[in-house]
Amino acid sequence: MKIILVRHVETEANKKKIFSGKLDYPITKHGREQIKELKKQLKSINIDIIISSPLKRAYYTAIEISKVLNKTVITNDKIREINFGKFEGKNIEEIKKNILKNIKNGLGIIKIIVFLMENVIKLSMKE
Repeated sequence: MKIILVRHVETEANKKKIFSGKLDYPITKHGREQIKELKKQLKSINIDIIISSPLKRAYYTAIEISKVLNKTVITNDKIREINFGKFEGKNIEEIKKNILKNIKNGLGIIKIIVFLMENVIKLSMKE
């Protein structure tokens, strides 16, 4: 059995470097171009099954690929994107500013590390 993994194409969140996780953002013009290229690359490959996350960006990418392969797309929640918690919908600069603001407000670096570790633990437990 051969497994081919395809990540969803570019979204507005990717373009703006936003942690999107479970939030859905529209596919960009460049993303639509990426789909065209994927179709060309995959059309001659024998693929038995297409499985996708139910999120729109992944499902749309899979549906577009399925059109050239004449296959049905099966969605599965187990491959749904992770939730970034408080970081969801924020870019790295906003996250840095939030951490710096918390340091200035007296939370201290230890509390910030605990906060980050708690979020990492929560994310890993949801998987």
